[in-house]
Amino acid sequence: MSDKEKLTIVSPQEASMINAESARNFEKAYHELIFAVERKFPDETRHETALRYIREAEIPKEGMAAQEPTL
Repeated sequence: MSDKEKLTIVSPQEASMINAESARNFEKAYHELIFAVERKFPDETRHETALRYIREAEIPKEGMAAQEPTL
């Protein structure tokens, strides 16, 4: 059996704790992103403005060579 095929058995309580920690980490990162938006657009939420900024930044600008994102 390869390492990828090995499963770790956890109790429901341990799984719940892992899920709760993952949720806390996600929430912390999300709030960091949202509160980086100091001034939102009128009639938009901070989420919508952040999404607008990200989408606009991802559009290649005229004269710029297209680059593949790094993962």
